[in-house]
Amino acid sequence: MELANRTRIGILFTYFAADWIGGHYYLINIINSLNSLPDARRPHIFVFYDHKVESSLALISYPYVTYVYHKAPANNYLNYLKSWLSRKNFFIGDIIEKYKLKGIYPLMDFPLGKPAISSKVVSWFPDFQHRFYPEYFSKINIFFRELRVKRLLQRTHALVLSSQDAYNHLKRFYDVPASLPVHILRFVSQVERPQHLSFDEITELYQVPKRYFIVSNQFYIHKNHWVVLKALEQLKQRRNDFIVVFTGKEEDYKVTNFVQGLKDFVTEKGLSDYVRFLGVIPRTHQLYLMSQSIAVVQPSKFEGWSTVVEDAKTLQVQLILSDIDVHQEQMQDRGFYFSPDDVDGLITLMEGFLDNTIAPKPTFDDFEQRISTFANTFVKIFQD
Repeated sequence: MELANRTRIGILFTYFAADWIGGHYYLINIINSLNSLPDARRPHIFVFYDHKVESSLALISYPYVTYVYHKAPANNYLNYLKSWLSRKNFFIGDIIEKYKLKGIYPLMDFPLGKPAISSKVVSWFPDFQHRFYPEYFSKINIFFRELRVKRLLQRTHALVLSSQDAYNHLKRFYDVPASLPVHILRFVSQVERPQHLSFDEITELYQVPKRYFIVSNQFYIHKNHWVVLKALEQLKQRRNDFIVVFTGKEEDYKVTNFVQGLKDFVTEKGLSDYVRFLGVIPRTHQLYLMSQSIAVVQPSKFEGWSTVVEDAKTLQVQLILSDIDVHQEQMQDRGFYFSPDDVDGLITLMEGFLDNTIAPKPTFDDFEQRISTFANTFVKIFQD
């Protein structure tokens, strides 16, 4: 099929901050998943990016893509003002008409009314964490998140959510117009175990022993690193045959000195021999460490749809998870669950893996089917 005859869909990378790594992976996986479609159904993707996200684009592997430099809004409040004065949505400007897009995704800000254009503007809202943990947000942040959701519900052409759990939260807290199409697009991670790396090479590089658990989350307070460290405090009293590796950006803009507090605890409790804080490491190294771990631990108190869980599913690694609803939705009966604040429950699971008294559960081996469903769901959103 000629490129000119393919459906033209814009993807707004410029919406995601440079440090929102999960957001970048989310969009990259959408684009790469389109390779699973029959060629005639593959759309022409226009990637709108700026210098802050440019380095992530190398992970895109899709034949029908055009890259367009599009400067991200420097100030959301200023762009609302500009939009009101100019009577056009400054967050997207004229790119829909200029590139003859049939659809654009994900647009979250609607300073004006519903776009009076032939293109389908589709929004995404990852989660409603601010409703459950308002203490993690400033009052001004909560105000603008609420404003964004309410305007979005009134003005977008369609809304994408990442889980049934998020949809339940949406209906619980907001009046959802009956006329608004809401789609659940369950993210599927497209990763492979790096073949060019060796176990000895990676463990030597990061000073990691052969037996370790891994936690791969950004260091936000709701990710619940504390429960893992408290479990280690007790476990070190009776064994020393493992460590826990932590990867992820060591910064929480919502909570001052959060990461330093974790590291101080490690020092005070004599846990330094049981912990490796690796920070942000190359994606291939992170995936390799996950693939060789005893199990991936995902202790988060709140998620929209966990990228870490999807990575582990694709790598077919065992998962120890907090028993929040979205984790249950993602893993069903193939995960090992503990209550987010249950230190003893986590210890029991970790020791079960260390002592081989827990039988591994079947992993997800239907990757091709899941990725095809993911891609078909995305494309169908712009056809309905």
